[in-house]
Amino acid sequence: MARPAEQFGRRPCGKRAFSLIELVVVVAVVAIMAAIAMPRMAQSTARYRTETACRRVAADLEVARARAGATLVAQSVVFSRAANRFAYTLTGMSDPDRPALEYTVDLGDEPYCCDYLEATFGGPPRITFDGYGRPEATGTVEVGCGAWRKSLTLEVSGEVSGL
Repeated sequence: MARPAEQFGRRPCGKRAFSLIELVVVVAVVAIMAAIAMPRMAQSTARYRTETACRRVAADLEVARARAGATLVAQSVVFSRAANRFAYTLTGMSDPDRPALEYTVDLGDEPYCCDYLEATFGGPPRITFDGYGRPEATGTVEVGCGAWRKSLTLEVSGEVSGL
């Protein structure tokens, strides 16, 4: 005659769970896999943030160039790096989100979180587009997050390369 537990398809009481050793082994394997994946994830995030910041800088340089050409008035972009603030300002242009403020982008804030910004135009970290949308000088803008660095080049024509 069958036992009552076996009549209903149940296992006997002693075989219901994993042993403590099995659980420890599974937790150890998961911890090892996480330790391997975390540095790769951090590198991927830094690369993504660097590329996104570069696209933003290139787009804003194009905005400045287009505005100068459309209004026939010189438009400057001033890069600043002070006290963990890696920012640039489109002078004389109001921020689209906050019209009372000047158009300033801080690459040290979210979503970019960059910790490096270097603009080289043969003088101060500023580029001015004349009334025809031509830059007064060529140069580079280098942006970085963590170990990743990416450089953009402003050509004589006003085009930005390096994306």
